[in-house]
Amino acid sequence: MLFGTLALALMTACLAVVAAPPIAPSGSSGLWQTLLQMAQSQAPTIICLVIIGLVSGLYIVPLYTLLQHRAPKDSKGNMVATSNFLNVTGGLIAVASFYCVTLLLQSWTGNSLTAGAVEESHDPAVWRAFVTQLEAQQSIPQRLFLTASGFTLLMFALMSWMRPDFLSRTLSYLLMPLRRRLEVDHADFVPSYGPLLVVSNASSLTEWLCIVSAIDRKLCFMWQPTAADQGMLATLVQATGIGRALPATSDDLPQFLEKSLVLADERELLWGVTAPGEAGTHSPASDWSRILSTLQDSLVKNQLADRWRILPVLARNFSPAPDRQSTIPAISVGHPLPVTATASEIAAVLGQLATH
Repeated sequence: MLFGTLALALMTACLAVVAAPPIAPSGSSGLWQTLLQMAQSQAPTIICLVIIGLVSGLYIVPLYTLLQHRAPKDSKGNMVATSNFLNVTGGLIAVASFYCVTLLLQSWTGNSLTAGAVEESHDPAVWRAFVTQLEAQQSIPQRLFLTASGFTLLMFALMSWMRPDFLSRTLSYLLMPLRRRLEVDHADFVPSYGPLLVVSNASSLTEWLCIVSAIDRKLCFMWQPTAADQGMLATLVQATGIGRALPATSDDLPQFLEKSLVLADERELLWGVTAPGEAGTHSPASDWSRILSTLQDSLVKNQLADRWRILPVLARNFSPAPDRQSTIPAISVGHPLPVTATASEIAAVLGQLATH
């Protein structure tokens, strides 16, 4: 959807450049030559309009899918009805705005001479003034298209800021082959409301990005970057706040976790942490138990324990054995647990997910 928005903005800007054919083709020796030159000048405009229609589908189809897929289960119908009402109302407002802005631009560029008055006049100065007026009015479509392109770029920046996971999801699909073959089990176990503590055996950036793609809500995670986590995706993840690197020293861990949980609670985010499991986490079990205990103490301290739940998520088949090259990577979601669940209880649920 983000790339469709960006492509729509760029093609609208291109349309502003090519949408102004010459007013009076120089060297024209007849009606047919004039029509031919005008048709040739309109060819880039037609091409741009066709491409705009195509890339608009890359924007509107994912947008409608997102509205229906991410809407809470008890209000999907309300979301669709509201979307349709806003679309029709917005379309009517856009038509009225387009008409008013066009009239305003025409008054700014001058609209004193008419074609009939110029035909009756034999003064060359009047003809030159009329041509100048037409050239000024010819810039109106360009200004309108450039304005539309600017608003589209503004929406692109706004969506990237509000939902940074959209960009990471798209780039991970393009840059990670495993992402294209990913299977998700029991995605309906993810609650629609409230903050969640996602506990997974995922340890690498690839596994966490696949979990981000599999869960229908905004998810932030903390992980320990390795030498393999160097590249555009790793930079994007940390720059947008989707993933946060664990502090280098254990003394900074409690304060880091407390700030992360308070922020997540305010925005009803999902916050992901790593637990031991099949994927071969880099953190030993003792570190996991310490992190879980710190998180639970922080939730109790800030009186947030009654709002939070733990969501077990298992990443499977991301590091297949030599005799299992045909296995398909999968994300399995378990039933939510109370935030007071112990490390052994969570590990048991992850183990059950691994056997299914």
